[in-house]
Amino acid sequence: MNTINDTKVLEKNLFLPATDEEKATAEIMRPSVSYWRDAWNRLRANKVATGALVVIILIILAAIIGPIISPYSYEQIIEGQENLKPSMQHIFGTDSLGRDLFTRTMIGARISLAVGVVAAIMISIIGIIYGAISGFFGGWVDNIMMRIVDIVYSVPTILIVILLQVVLKKPIDSYIKSGHAPAFLNSMGVGLISIFLVMALLYWVDMARIVRGQILALKEQEYVLAAKVLGASNRSIIFKHLIPNCIGQIIVVTTLKIPEAIFTESFLSFIGLGVSSPMASLGSLSQTALKGIYSFPYMLIFPAAAISVIILSFNLFGDGLRDALDPRMKK
Repeated sequence: MNTINDTKVLEKNLFLPATDEEKATAEIMRPSVSYWRDAWNRLRANKVATGALVVIILIILAAIIGPIISPYSYEQIIEGQENLKPSMQHIFGTDSLGRDLFTRTMIGARISLAVGVVAAIMISIIGIIYGAISGFFGGWVDNIMMRIVDIVYSVPTILIVILLQVVLKKPIDSYIKSGHAPAFLNSMGVGLISIFLVMALLYWVDMARIVRGQILALKEQEYVLAAKVLGASNRSIIFKHLIPNCIGQIIVVTTLKIPEAIFTESFLSFIGLGVSSPMASLGSLSQTALKGIYSFPYMLIFPAAAISVIILSFNLFGDGLRDALDPRMKK
C-alpha cells in the first residue's frame, strides 16, 4: 500500500507553481498586513480619533509658529494698550499690562505641551523599567516593589504634589543661583523644574502596573525560554524581548499621560506653584485673568478654552489609539 511518505507516488507536477488561472480562482479572505499597518488602518477608520489627531497637530503648529509670526513678544509691555478687547490688531486682546494675549496664549500652549510630552516620557521610562523588573523576577522582589506602588497609590496625589512643590522650590532655586546649574535649567525656572521632579516621583505607578501585568504574561512564552537556553542575560531578555512586545500598551498609556501632565501643570500654575512670571503657561494665564473675570472675561476664555481643547483632543486620540492597537479589535 502506497503512502504519502512513499517518494515513488509523488509526481513532479504536484510541485509546479500555480498558474494565473488557478491564482484567479483563489479567494483572498483578507489581505496580509503587518500589525502596525493594520493598527493604522483601524485608527484612520475612527473618525473621532482622526479628528482629534488633526486638532493636536494644528495646536502644535500654532504653538510653534504663532509666536514667531506675531509682531509682539510674550513679555513685551505696550504702554497705552492695557485691557484691550479682541481686535484685528490684537486677536485675543491685551492683558492689564498691555501684553498681547494671542502671543502669550501660544507661548502658554507651547509650555504646557512641552511639559506634557517631557513629563510623559519621564513617567514612561521610570514606569517601564520598574514594572519590567518587578514582573520578570517575581517572588519577593515583585511583592516588595508592588507594596511600594500601593503606598504611592494610597497617598493623596494633589496634596503631595503641592507639598513637594513647596519643599523642592527652595533647594532648586539655590542650586540655580549657585552658578553651577546648566544654562537650560536657568531658562526653565524653578517652577517648571519642580513640576518635572514631582511628576517623575509620583506619576509612574500606572505605567509600572500595566507593564508588570504584560511582563507576567509574556515571560512564560516559548521565545523567552529559548533566549534563556541560549544564554541571554536577564537584562537582554527584558529590554530586547519583553519590553518591545509591550510597546502597544506603552504607547497608549504614554499618550494618555500627556493630558494628565498638562492638567497637573495647569492646576499648579493656576494656584501659583507652577511656571514663574514672566514665563506664561495656560494655567498661569487663567490665574491672572481670574482677577478681572467680570470686567474682562475674554482674558480667561482663551487660555481656558485652549486647555480644554488640548486635554479633550489627547484623551480622544488616546482612546482611539488604544482600540487601534488592541489585537482583539481586529476584524
